[in-house]
Amino acid sequence: MNTQYKLKKVIIGVLDDKYYLYEELGVGASCIAYLASPINDEYKKFAVKVIINENVRHNPFSCFEREIKALSQLSDNNNEASKNIIYMENYKSNAILKLFNSSQDKSQEKHNDMSENIYQEDPHDEHQEEVLETVDYICLGLAEKGELFDYLKYYSKGFTEDIARFLFTQILNGVNYCHQIGFVHRDLKLDNILFDSNWIIKISDFGLSATKMGSNNDYCHSSIVGTNSYMAPEIAIGSKLLKLGRESRIKYYGEPADVFSLGVILFIMVVGIPPFLTAVKTNDHSSFNYLVNKDHKNFWKEYEKNDKTLDLSDEFKSLIVLMLSVNPFERPSIAKIFDHTWMKLSTPPKKVVDQELNDREIIIKIAKKLESEKIKKQKEMEEQEVLDKTLLKRKRKTVIVFENPYFNLPDEVKELVKNKKKT
Repeated sequence: MNTQYKLKKVIIGVLDDKYYLYEELGVGASCIAYLASPINDEYKKFAVKVIINENVRHNPFSCFEREIKALSQLSDNNNEASKNIIYMENYKSNAILKLFNSSQDKSQEKHNDMSENIYQEDPHDEHQEEVLETVDYICLGLAEKGELFDYLKYYSKGFTEDIARFLFTQILNGVNYCHQIGFVHRDLKLDNILFDSNWIIKISDFGLSATKMGSNNDYCHSSIVGTNSYMAPEIAIGSKLLKLGRESRIKYYGEPADVFSLGVILFIMVVGIPPFLTAVKTNDHSSFNYLVNKDHKNFWKEYEKNDKTLDLSDEFKSLIVLMLSVNPFERPSIAKIFDHTWMKLSTPPKKVVDQELNDREIIIKIAKKLESEKIKKQKEMEEQEVLDKTLLKRKRKTVIVFENPYFNLPDEVKELVKNKKKT
């Protein structure tokens, strides 16, 4: 049972007459993720992705359909190899989503009064409005500790190499399992690597995944997908051509592309910043140009001169330049990564890693709270500014409409107005 989500939760909706929805966990281009529980077991919590966009719902090649296809084969609680993959409970199309639009103040008041219980909106409350929509949904395991991205962004410092190795081993296990089952992820990044309540890595978001054989069974892919700063160069060049309005007919292999993304992830985990903005050669002295020219000495010098405390092992540098090879055929397979010298070095006990993550989690909570307060204050200031401008505009209109005519009246009429006010 996860106590983090056990208490003080307001039910904001019902999905498919089977699940209570408690709060939004995130919003995407075509979906909303909610914290949810079965109606008959409110203490069992999971995440549910709800697809509302009609174009996405009826598209057989949509991210939703891709994710279902991948996770239907990857989710297996009886297989130890799948433990680093987010688990899919179930999914359904054409379900009814009922959201409650009751008063926020009323909900908050009841929420604050319930110190030990979950508060449920009354479906028969006459003051409560309901919004009904037909949706598709997918139920996923809950990653309570959030994204690996946050543990680097808010702490502003990478992990030590031994802790990074401990965590990266789990990431490799998950990706290796995907490849063995026959899928490539194609959007591996820190945001899609999650922690469960026991600090176990869970790889998520398979919406851009594909079978590694490709549509023509030749292991080649042509879709330009992924996130720019993690894209392999053979994909990034296609993305650049499209932005320039030119036709892009790229072909790439899924597994080496995933390995490149893993190289970017490992680099950030240790160094604390991305190795480059995008893996495309430029005319300036960008760090990626050093990789293109295989000038590895200057590639590392670029980061070490900016951070004098950076003390990277030769083994780490060796693995990174292999994984970030511009030529996909020079990148190591996952099996060869496991076999690399750096991967065979010692790792700390799990309790040491857990303590490091716990310490960072405290910083994250404080930083996010301050961030939220800053955004709230900024919003209030903007609203006040709009209000001040509106009042000033009204005041000016008042002067024009009422004050000017009065001062233009004859004195005897002014006297009559004054006397009338007194009475």
